[in-house]
Amino acid sequence: MKFKKAIIIGATSGIGKALAFKLAREGYALGLTGRRGGLLQELQRALIQPGVDAGGVVVSIKEMDVAKTEEAQQLFKELVAEMGEVDLVVICAGVGLSSTRPSWQIDRKVIEVNVLGFVAMMTAAAEYFCKKGNGHIVGISSVAAFLYHGSSSAYPASKAFVMNYMKGLRLKLKRIQPKIYITDIRPGYVDTPMVEHIKFKPFLITAEKAADLIYKAITKKKRSAYVPWRTGVAANFYGFLLRVWPDFFERFLK
Repeated sequence: MKFKKAIIIGATSGIGKALAFKLAREGYALGLTGRRGGLLQELQRALIQPGVDAGGVVVSIKEMDVAKTEEAQQLFKELVAEMGEVDLVVICAGVGLSSTRPSWQIDRKVIEVNVLGFVAMMTAAAEYFCKKGNGHIVGISSVAAFLYHGSSSAYPASKAFVMNYMKGLRLKLKRIQPKIYITDIRPGYVDTPMVEHIKFKPFLITAEKAADLIYKAITKKKRSAYVPWRTGVAANFYGFLLRVWPDFFERFLK
């Protein structure tokens, strides 16, 4: 059986970190990236030590800031070269900054990471898999793409971009190389530092549970998956209400 290899972009915390342990337990060799080199090294040590969680897997790491797009693409190519070959790329890097007042600095950072950084990694992965002839790209969008919020206008907009970008790229690759799969993961509330400041978190799940659900979607090569599925029902219904009766339902958004 061929040994599986995966790269996780943004693996130092949250869903990315939990997914690293999940894929390691499933027998993947890993290439991990993140902005925080110290945390990346800690994760590598935890994964490669026999008897610790996954235990004894092969792990390569690259310190990377996806907002530095050209540099990030070069580092991605170097990581692929070090691993020899890659079957799966998961793009988890993202920020969820918010502000009660208009802020160019905050909105720019969200766009640089969630939009420009995401596209840089998606295209790098797509170009590699086009040359290879097959592969699987997983992107993390969010149910926030169906909503909007008074304190975070850039974040849901960035996730709506991510969702629609993956739809378009899927169609483009289908004509070029039909053996490349793209899966859009749409999480709801996952118990990570990104949602610590939020009081009301319906259908909250752990990062480990999210990783299990994402892995199932990967193995089934799904086009998209809500994590958990109940958040998709709720978000789509609420998004519909906001489109139909915005004047009434916007009063509940702060």
